[in-house]
Amino acid sequence: MSAKTMAETFFRMLLQSLDRHIPETKYVVRKKRSNDNISPEIKNIKNRLDALATIATVTKDPLAYEIYKNCKEDYKKTYDAEIRQYYARKIYDASNPQKAIWNVIKTLSGRASSTYRSQENQIDSNRI
Repeated sequence: MSAKTMAETFFRMLLQSLDRHIPETKYVVRKKRSNDNISPEIKNIKNRLDALATIATVTKDPLAYEIYKNCKEDYKKTYDAEIRQYYARKIYDASNPQKAIWNVIKTLSGRASSTYRSQENQIDSNRI
């Protein structure tokens, strides 16, 4: 047997063994929600903030840290204003503003429920 044939045989046997004992599994990975709602202004401020954080950390300069803190405050103010505008538009454009308000409250409080209800949680209407 030549070395090439032996290597091919070994590789084929190795793959068969791996397939038998460690089968290939496929996972479904959910896509991240895109940040299309974020304005270019906020993206620029965030990029500048990241750069200033790196500079302040590496140089350990008090002046650089002060600039970073000021930029961070600007970023927070701009981001909060943008989020307020986003939810205000969402409520204003809704056909049912009261329901939209409650959906926003649930989203912001982290209590947004899923649309799926399990069998145990459903009420039997025949028993009422």
